[in-house]
Amino acid sequence: MIQLKGIAAAGGISIGPVYKLGSEEFIVVRDAIRPEDIPAQIQLFEEALIKTRREIIELQKRISSDMGQEEAQIFDAHLLVLEDRMLIEDVISRIKKDQLNVAYIFSEVLKKYISVFLKIEDEYLKERAADINDVGKRILRNLLGKEKKSLDDMKEKAISSLMTFLLRILRQCILKMSRDSLLILGERLRIRRLWPNPWRYLR
Repeated sequence: MIQLKGIAAAGGISIGPVYKLGSEEFIVVRDAIRPEDIPAQIQLFEEALIKTRREIIELQKRISSDMGQEEAQIFDAHLLVLEDRMLIEDVISRIKKDQLNVAYIFSEVLKKYISVFLKIEDEYLKERAADINDVGKRILRNLLGKEKKSLDDMKEKAISSLMTFLLRILRQCILKMSRDSLLILGERLRIRRLWPNPWRYLR
């Protein structure tokens, strides 16, 4: 039996199935492929790019409808990652050269690109690592045929109670915040566009 330890949000005991949400970590297997399998692996990569682009555009439309066009523009950077010819050609060339499965090749290329951007001293460019990581995980999820878990997948009454509880706490915190603190919170939520991509924590 697996035991998970943490800090309780409320008193009492609850018994039921565990539904874990959080950052995605994929197990990517390194498999050798035959030369005749290379076109199929490249096609799989192209299909994953197309599906990821469709997901981001749908999300952008939803944010535009809910929050406004200006907030939805944060996903323009994500779409640009999908059109990065250097990244795309790097993946395809390594598939041909190393003759390994596309999911493994892409995960390795993704790590390399994120590492490069994190080493850049310019803060604006360094923040691009978050965009690359977010889009990269979407692509990898589609390559592996995984489904993204979200709160929308859960229909139990416990969610309603949990969200009500959390919103009550959030409301009390906001009521006790000073004007300056509220301004800082606004900055952190990218009201003034200083945080490039907060929405990845909400999906």
